[in-house]
Amino acid sequence: STLSIRRLVHAIGAMVLDAQLPWAAVSVWGFADSPVSWGLSEHVPAHDGRENDYTLLILPQALTVVCYLVNERTPIHLP
Repeated sequence: STLSIRRLVHAIGAMVLDAQLPWAAVSVWGFADSPVSWGLSEHVPAHDGRENDYTLLILPQALTVVCYLVNERTPIHLP
């Protein structure tokens, strides 16, 4: 769930800020046949195997880089 991901990212981020980890990455992906996609829009399956995934790269000094992997047919509205 979204809440589980947020809790995990918060916990890992705290470990990076406390220098317990030099950096961390969290990759998130959903089910290939999910009925919804980004922003609650309809999911459009890709026949080439690409889906709508993302990775959070958590770096020191509270810096986070978000890398999105989306297929070309799914509209996405990033925050």
